[in-house]
Amino acid sequence: MITRKVGKLLRGNATPAQVMSACVLGAMLGFMPGFAAAPGLIVVLSLALIVLNANLFLAGTVAALCQLTLLGAMPATFAVGRVLLDGPAQPLFRALVNAPVLALFGFEYYATTGGLLVGVVVGLGLGAAGVRLLQGFRAAMARLGESERYTAMTNKRSLRILTFVFIGGGKGDYESMMSRKGKIIRPLGVAFAALVLVLLGLTHLFLGDAITTAALRHGLEQANGATVDVEHAELDLREGVLRVQGLAVCDPNALGTDLIRAEEVEADVSTASLLRKRIALDSVVLVDARHGAARSAPGERTGTAPAPNNDPAPPQEGEKTLDDYLADARVWKERLAQVRQWLERVSGDGGGDEPPPAETIEEKIARLGHAGVSADHLIDGSPTLLITRLRAEGVRTTSLPDAEETVDVLGENLSTHPHLVAGSPRLSIVSSKGTISATADLAAIGSGASGVNAISLGCQALPVERLAAGLVSAETPLLSGGTFDASLNGTIALRPTLNLDLPLQATLHDTTITLPGLGSEHVDEFSIPLGIRGLLEDPRIRLDRDALANALVQAGADRLAGELRAEAHDRLGAELSDAVGKDVGEDVGAAVGGLLEGVLGGGKKKKPDG
Repeated sequence: MITRKVGKLLRGNATPAQVMSACVLGAMLGFMPGFAAAPGLIVVLSLALIVLNANLFLAGTVAALCQLTLLGAMPATFAVGRVLLDGPAQPLFRALVNAPVLALFGFEYYATTGGLLVGVVVGLGLGAAGVRLLQGFRAAMARLGESERYTAMTNKRSLRILTFVFIGGGKGDYESMMSRKGKIIRPLGVAFAALVLVLLGLTHLFLGDAITTAALRHGLEQANGATVDVEHAELDLREGVLRVQGLAVCDPNALGTDLIRAEEVEADVSTASLLRKRIALDSVVLVDARHGAARSAPGERTGTAPAPNNDPAPPQEGEKTLDDYLADARVWKERLAQVRQWLERVSGDGGGDEPPPAETIEEKIARLGHAGVSADHLIDGSPTLLITRLRAEGVRTTSLPDAEETVDVLGENLSTHPHLVAGSPRLSIVSSKGTISATADLAAIGSGASGVNAISLGCQALPVERLAAGLVSAETPLLSGGTFDASLNGTIALRPTLNLDLPLQATLHDTTITLPGLGSEHVDEFSIPLGIRGLLEDPRIRLDRDALANALVQAGADRLAGELRAEAHDRLGAELSDAVGKDVGEDVGAAVGGLLEGVLGGGKKKKPDG
């Protein structure tokens, strides 16, 4: 009963020191945003609460009240954390964030550090008020004890029964209570703290694999944004090896399939880095990996979807958006937004001591919440996550037309803070039969930060039907039969926003081109020049109309070219008759190209997004 707890506090052995320590430690615990953000700090504060002989009932009450207050005060504690971590005290917290063991306290999180200071201030205020109230009550009761009338009242049987039921037994000697000093250290608490440490050791010994499995699953889900299944994970600290069995990472944009599935994953782990809350994997090998495999049960999204990086600029003349060309543009935008989120994590904060701009902080708050935003620019020495080498050979994928063809994936220097790593991040994907190949070299975000972020993508002999199925078009496919090649080589800028500049050349082989209302024609080879630029999640596509129209003629589609010239005359008016009546040239190419662009890039009924 709460009243008995209060009565025991007022009439018991509680000293001012116990009240003050209970309020301060309870408030500090109450303003912690969560165990995941500050595991070491919460454990130490809890043990201190027990060892320092603080009043546990009062500490629990204060902690609960502060947790309720935190629901509405999180922005305020976050703001306090920004002042501490990004202000004059930054050198102190930089040292704490990078120190062994103390790195586990979560000082890099704004809400944690701010909550710690707010908890101290609130705890001192509550403690001072509590001590004053306690001492005042006892002084008043001591004066009443000298009154004969009060003594007579307290001797009544009915009042003693009520007092015992609601307040507890015993008759307080308030004079001695006011002078009692009490013990600072609770002997039983010391024994209990030692027992807790022993239990933690035994828990790791017998349940270490289960804890590793749960922690790995949680961390991967936060990074992926969707369900991650892990059958079993084992961390061998003596050998420095992490072994994972039954890994299945759900595709956040296609919850019925897996981005990657592997029967086994093995990695060499630096155990010394773990005390600094760093995960350094020297070599990660995926065994029997698959991409795009159907899940037995759909996954679920975790957290919030990546927010748009910026308001996209309107298309310039001659440019169109994904919605103009792709039937499933919404899905592509979701995937590109996910890629942007991954690239931002891989690229880190760019290095340096300067805090991120307010716009970046607000975007992270919207995506992660106040409790999940950390001051990554304080990380020194080594990244929080580093994969020196990633290797997955013979990956089976549903994205290739040949079921027997596999993909080899190789990654190097993949980390959360590339500026702290000697080499630049690299990723390459090559199929066993050469159908697709892709490389990404993010040299501009490495330690030197002097290169460019080069992207290269090539595919050969892919079925045209795959390309035609994704285009916005009429009921009759624009393209049918044959194969196509594509090559993309360009750069990507990661700051201040993720922007692309990627020339793309697509070539059709042995394909039939169908233009609604104009008929069909077979071409042996037809090249389409494109340019992709702008924000990663919503790029702009430029189609060279002149080159496109001339390429159509050069491909041998003379009859189709003639139909286009006639259509141009009808639609564009008699004033263009002189131009369209000439031999194929730049003027004709522009007129015909405008019509062809209208057919390929909109003007037809689009498929619904969802």
